[in-house]
Amino acid sequence: MSYVAIAAAAAAAIGGAVAASGGSGGSVNKPYSAKNTNRKLGEFAENDPKYGSSPFAANNLGLSQQLLNSRMAGAGARERNIQTSGANVRAGVGRNATDSSQALAIMAGTQGMEGQQYNDLAIMEGQDSTMKQQNLMNANRDMTGEWDKMHDDSVRRWQDQVNIAMTQYKIRTKKRKDTANVIGGAFTGLGSVLGSIGGGK
Repeated sequence: MSYVAIAAAAAAAIGGAVAASGGSGGSVNKPYSAKNTNRKLGEFAENDPKYGSSPFAANNLGLSQQLLNSRMAGAGARERNIQTSGANVRAGVGRNATDSSQALAIMAGTQGMEGQQYNDLAIMEGQDSTMKQQNLMNANRDMTGEWDKMHDDSVRRWQDQVNIAMTQYKIRTKKRKDTANVIGGAFTGLGSVLGSIGGGK
């Protein structure tokens, strides 16, 4: 065999090794090649979905904070009604009472009624305040749950990144090993060819 034939055999062997290892002209464009698999894994890493906090939970928290120290709806109007009613009764007493003892009795009754109405209003406002505090605690709990979900999702995304990176590393390692095995086999075959040529001289 001539040196040209030997060079051709070497080129063919190395070319076959490169093709088998996914090099130019090999399986690089096949859908399940190492290069395409790595590219797909990279796309998965970039498009890994991310959990976003619920805007409704944030809105509930903001509204609960805003209303916490506000007065009960309608409390001001109820208070004005109590004052107006008392004033009207007292004015009527001044115009219509026949004697002072009658006037004093009506005034005392009016004051007692007003006091009870104010007490009832205070109880209602206390209950309203308690409800608002409970709403705020619930909203804080819901937001804490949202933050927990975001943290868990961040951990999941990190684990996805690690898994993808490890898979890509395994693919690269296997590709290098396959390439080395193919090239080693090619040179072993070439050595056999050269040995047979040398033995034939």
